[in-house]
Formats: sequence, C-alpha cells, structure tokens
Amino acid sequence: MGKQQAISVSLDSDWMASLDELAVRLGCSREQLIRTAVVRLLDEEAPMDELWKSLPEPPPQEGLEVLDDAAKALRDVIQEGIDSAERGELVDHGDVIADLRRRRRKSAA
Repeated sequence: MGKQQAISVSLDSDWMASLDELAVRLGCSREQLIRTAVVRLLDEEAPMDELWKSLPEPPPQEGLEVLDDAAKALRDVIQEGIDSAERGELVDHGDVIADLRRRRRKSAA
C-alpha cells in the first residue's frame, strides 16, 4: 500500500449528521466509516461503468446551479463514451494523440 494522503469533501449538514449517526451506531469514527466506504466502492467487482451509473446524484446546493449543470453535462459526455465503447465504437489511441497534436498546433497558430 502506498503513502496515505488526506482528501477533503464538502457535504451538507444532513449528510454529515447521517454519517455521524452511522459511525456511532457502528462504533467507529467518521474517518473510518468514510475510508471503509471508499475502499468498498473501489474494491467492487462490478465494472467501473456500472459503479458510475449506481452513484447517486448529489443534492442540489444553493448558488451552485452552474456547477450542477456542468456536472450533468460531464456525466452525459462520460455516459455517451461508455455507450459508444459498449457498441464497439472505439478510436485508436494513436489517432486520438494525432488529433490532439493537430488541435494543439492549430490553437498555437
């Protein structure tokens, strides 16, 4: 196992209260509960696209409508890519790199 690193996650007060209640019920700390949940998610045997589809939509937060729209657009693009891959519509890695280089040269000009 590699070096441990800290992360920060913002949750609304209702979710924090639910985490704290569950941690007390299970007799562990909030950190232990979250670490266990993340490890279980990453250790699942289901394909990652199935895990992606199973994640709940985050609750809307006041003032973040623009970010919510961007997150939805990102999820839609990712799902479109997953669907294309499942249909066998794949692009060769070399073709992708060549296209990115062309775009980079074009934007630099």
